[in-house]
Amino acid sequence: MTGLNKPPMRASIHHPSATAWSRKRPLFLAAAVGVCMALPSFAATDQPLILQPIELPDIGDPAGALLTPTDEHNLGQSLYQSLFESGDLLDDNLVNGYIQGLGERLLSSADSLGQKYTFFVVNESTINAFAAPGGFIGIFTGLIEFADTEDELAAVVAHEIAHVTQRHMARTFEAAEQFSVPLAVAILSAVLLARGSNSQVTDAALFGGLAGSVQQRINFTRANEEEADRVGIQILGTSGFDPHHMGGFFSRLQRESRYYGEQAPEFLRTHPVNSSRVADALGRADAWGKPRNPDPQVFELMRMRVKVLSTKDPRRLLVELTENKDQTPRRQIANRYGEALLRNQLGEYNAAVTLLTALLRDDALRVPYYVAYAEAELNLNQPQAALKKLTEGLNLYPGDHAMTLAKARAQLAAGDAENAYQLMQLHNREGNLDRETWTLLATAADRSGHRAAAHEAQAEKYLLEGDRETAIQQLKQAQRAASDDYYASSRIASRLRDLETQQQDSKKDKKSPP
Repeated sequence: MTGLNKPPMRASIHHPSATAWSRKRPLFLAAAVGVCMALPSFAATDQPLILQPIELPDIGDPAGALLTPTDEHNLGQSLYQSLFESGDLLDDNLVNGYIQGLGERLLSSADSLGQKYTFFVVNESTINAFAAPGGFIGIFTGLIEFADTEDELAAVVAHEIAHVTQRHMARTFEAAEQFSVPLAVAILSAVLLARGSNSQVTDAALFGGLAGSVQQRINFTRANEEEADRVGIQILGTSGFDPHHMGGFFSRLQRESRYYGEQAPEFLRTHPVNSSRVADALGRADAWGKPRNPDPQVFELMRMRVKVLSTKDPRRLLVELTENKDQTPRRQIANRYGEALLRNQLGEYNAAVTLLTALLRDDALRVPYYVAYAEAELNLNQPQAALKKLTEGLNLYPGDHAMTLAKARAQLAAGDAENAYQLMQLHNREGNLDRETWTLLATAADRSGHRAAAHEAQAEKYLLEGDRETAIQQLKQAQRAASDDYYASSRIASRLRDLETQQQDSKKDKKSPP
């Protein structure tokens, strides 16, 4: 099982005012609370839930309202950065790698027109997903847990990819008479993750009208939904998934939503469903042949990992997993894996090792088992045992992202910082540029005496986190540490000039009138 790699995170490209707006996010979250409370309740009828569009309020100069590809990327990147900075993303390289891999399988059959995509997981129990301009697609943990099969999850991801390829949200913003990228970022963040407390009711009352207007403009129209269904079904069929699961998922969600009362799943609020839409999706799916049969156990393991990582009550979940024996064989295996993760999380490391040893004996081809086993051994202060097992796994899957990171952690725990540094240098050169890779590279470089490299890696990590100023300071320290190395010093100086130019341009734009 390969492909469980965290998506490479590109250097942050902020709109000039995005940082300033992200600081105001709690205020807009409060506004969004009022919006969500005002949404019509979902009823189990054939009438779709559609919010009637109203005009956007006057929020600035409409000049240049058409979004360029760079504008779209900046908008999506800024939204992603806002979610990252607020801690709303599930930061797990196995889960993120799985979602990115699933998305890339679908993209192999999509008309992406050279668009780069970033798939990520939002740590929210809401059953929802969204597509932002620039190819940023977020999948909520609640949706992953709700999906019964990988085909159902793929159906939603394909639907969101279709929203991007057809530029639905970008066209909605372009249609607005007044448009501002930073305002759009703030409101998108708020609407997607509406939270609040009693102390925020006043802010919700003051700003609810503004957020409400934008919320109703970005809710997709019936035409957009039909187009996304049609294109999404085509993507599913041509990439080997079962297109029937799109209509099946909508039908199951609609059916089970009857038990929610007024708290309908958010996906139904933003993606209205009725029986004719379900029938149309199923009818279109009939045109496709028999789907390929990917390994269904991968989905079950990742679904369980999401459940464990997002639970607020691990003890209760542990009881649920150990007592629930009435499951399919695949679910039983996933439950054993979940139990091992929970035992490790709760400090029962020996029990976790025992469970994972049995799982590996039954199926030695599962990357998640190797990673979890290594984590348990490291918690027992047994780095050599962790390294031995990871070496076995990497012999099966050379260069696997999750196991390579786990091996570097084990090498550091064993006091072998130099080999950890060399491993992460190679892994980095192969295109793994995510935050955890940079963090481990910085740690290994620092402990092995490679000071300049440590500061360089720290700079890239801060840049991914949206902190360009600190990244610049780290590069200046790297430059001083590399003063005796002409090639390293030249490379660092070039990178430093790039970031300083970006910083100056950003400050100039901030001084410009809106």
